[in-house]
Amino acid sequence: MSKQTKTLIGCTLLLVLLLGGAAFALTWEGVPEEETAASESIELIKEEKNQVSKIKLETDTEQIELINQGEEEGFSVTGLENMPLSTSAVNIIVEACINLEASQEIKTEEALDLALYGLESPAIKVQMDMQDGKAYQVAIGSEAPSYQGQYVLFNDKVYLISTSVAMSFDQTLYDFVETQILPTKSSDVHIEELVLKNTGRPEIKLTYVPEETIVTEKEPEEGENVDAAPEDTAQNGEADAASVDTSESKETEVEEEVIPAYYKMTAPYAKDLTTYDVTSWADGLFSIYATAVEGIRVDEQKMKDYGFDAPLSVLEIKLSDGQNYRLTVTRQNDTYYMMREGTPIIYNVNQSDLSWLDITPITLTRNMFENRTSDDIASISVTTESETLNLIPDGKELTSEELKEVGNMIIAFTPTKVEPVESFNLQTVATITLSYKDGKTDRLELIPTGSGELYMVLNGVCEYTTNEWSFTSLLEKCKSVYEEVEE
Repeated sequence: MSKQTKTLIGCTLLLVLLLGGAAFALTWEGVPEEETAASESIELIKEEKNQVSKIKLETDTEQIELINQGEEEGFSVTGLENMPLSTSAVNIIVEACINLEASQEIKTEEALDLALYGLESPAIKVQMDMQDGKAYQVAIGSEAPSYQGQYVLFNDKVYLISTSVAMSFDQTLYDFVETQILPTKSSDVHIEELVLKNTGRPEIKLTYVPEETIVTEKEPEEGENVDAAPEDTAQNGEADAASVDTSESKETEVEEEVIPAYYKMTAPYAKDLTTYDVTSWADGLFSIYATAVEGIRVDEQKMKDYGFDAPLSVLEIKLSDGQNYRLTVTRQNDTYYMMREGTPIIYNVNQSDLSWLDITPITLTRNMFENRTSDDIASISVTTESETLNLIPDGKELTSEELKEVGNMIIAFTPTKVEPVESFNLQTVATITLSYKDGKTDRLELIPTGSGELYMVLNGVCEYTTNEWSFTSLLEKCKSVYEEVEE
């Protein structure tokens, strides 16, 4: 081995040792070796919740006070009077204060240098005042190495507490605002009325129609022996008497028909909907949580800054328990905001929670052709790349019932709302023309999306897609009917 090679290896080993030592020094910089490991938790504070008078949180930017208003009212938050409070956020702070434990105490031979633990100018200060005049003060410092916890200063001593507990004190005033926008609706309460106004779309009005039981009485049928031929006068009289007695002994039959509850759409046109058609999306309103609170006690200018003077959507609902709510939604760039009438709070919300933004009369009724039914259709024409099938009922080869079957399949195409599409990458695979008895027509073009769906271009406008299999089934039905006509 050459001298140069030995020198190179030696330098390399030295460099590795130096780097390792530097990393170790960086990891443990400022932490005295005299830290003691505790086998059991150390109780710092143990108090009863009802004995707390107030709790004060102080950070570089905010001072927050939680004041105990008694067992019934709980804790209030100064600055959030008459605002919906997050009881969970309040309880987390209170519980962290009255049951504070440390995993170990930091002990050194020399006087503690608070700067080493981030406690010379702590980022968070907590003070809890008790009703008996006692006061506790805790300062939150920096995080300890190797995820051991967070340093705190309590009674002039430094301790380690859980990082999660330490971070629970890192709150802003808005963190104490309730983020559930509408209160939870109990199962025995239903939506009585709903009005939806989405920008650029017709207003939708829905009214709940309760379950109804229709009772009909069925008269008893006459006895079969009434028409029997008597053998003599006495026998005839006995037969008549028996017949009358039999008829009178029969009770009136009662039949009951239960009509399930449903919703009646009164605008933009009349249509009956199942309760599932509405509750499948409307009940989700009562489980929406904001991702953040953008502002409280907002004025008109603030609301205008967020676009609430020209909202994207307005939803009004009336519940069977008498509660009324009005929700307003706006969008700026890709961010959605919401306000609830009567609460001066602007919430930041997820688009995925706003399912009603895609609700239209078409998606609600699942009918691309608005209020049309198969009874309205006079004829159907289906044109594909290879053929054209014209279905016109003549009462013989093609009956009106057969035309209705095909028409129902077309009307049953399930539309899925998409953003308006003006250009397409693929060619039209079929054009369906529905001619109605009132002389009007609808022209539906089906164009592949490239992902198993078909764009539905109705009278030149594309805002919906449907499944390819819907058209495949229709085409098979049309060919079957058409072939029967040709034969």
